Amino acid sequence: MWLFRPVGDPRWDLLLRISGVVALAGIALSAYVPALSELSVFLSLTLLANGPYAALLPVAYEPVVMLFARLHSPLLVAALGTLGATVVEIVNYRLFSAAVHSDLAARARSCGLARRVAQRFATRPFATVALCAAAPVPFWIARVAGALLHYPERRFVAATAVGRFPRLLCYAALATVIPLTTGQIVAVAAAITLAFAVWVVARRPRARAQG
Repeated sequence: MWLFRPVGDPRWDLLLRISGVVALAGIALSAYVPALSELSVFLSLTLLANGPYAALLPVAYEPVVMLFARLHSPLLVAALGTLGATVVEIVNYRLFSAAVHSDLAARARSCGLARRVAQRFATRPFATVALCAAAPVPFWIARVAGALLHYPERRFVAATAVGRFPRLLCYAALATVIPLTTGQIVAVAAAITLAFAVWVVARRPRARAQG
């Protein structure tokens, strides 16, 4: 049946279908429970900000969590954010497993932080993944380590959920007490993202010269 026919790379197909289901469910449910339309938007943004392009949006998701925590219960926002991040991590992990032997992954493994994480991962993989998911460090490091050592996907995803929930709950609770307006939170996030983009562009000539 055409509805179940793959629309692209199998590793992307799952993410596309989940996003479509979330969008359709949000449209249908919002007619009966208006508050659910906001939560469906939050879940859709969660899938986008935690998906394969997350490395290009280093601080895009935390402000989203904080903004929605001012509209809904911080506990609910953290739980829903953890659910979305966990689901999309299945796609991320499969993509990293497929690309773990590429030149880009090899350069990523050469950084000092990645080597330290890999050393800890070899002895305590579940705890290492959970810690990386909870801490403000690039999570692709844990994905690369897991893919290299062929860590089971289900355990990796479970560890991601264990680490993500307290992290998101912390941001959601923080939003209810910090003396910043919604516009200020968005402005800070935009400034950090812009600074990151400038840093990436500035590094390109240096990387080409070394290559």
